Amino acid sequence: MGLEGVELAIAIEESFGIKLSDAETAESVTVGDIVDLAWSKVNSREDWSETGVREVVHEHIREYLGVKACQDSDRLVEDLGME
Repeated sequence: MGLEGVELAIAIEESFGIKLSDAETAESVTVGDIVDLAWSKVNSREDWSETGVREVVHEHIREYLGVKACQDSDRLVEDLGME
């Protein structure tokens, strides 16, 4: 994972107060995979909804990858150019 991916993972960890392992992030191919991963770590907490998690992840992806929009089906490397 390149610098963009590391920065994205750190931003997601900080936003949700979670820890993402290198193996977990390496297995994430699509935006939806990242959403599902973050949601799996916070879904028992009352302070987050799945929609809220999706919005925050999408916001971070737009910021760190410099894209105007993204969908859960977008592939991080092939569609969004993440290194």
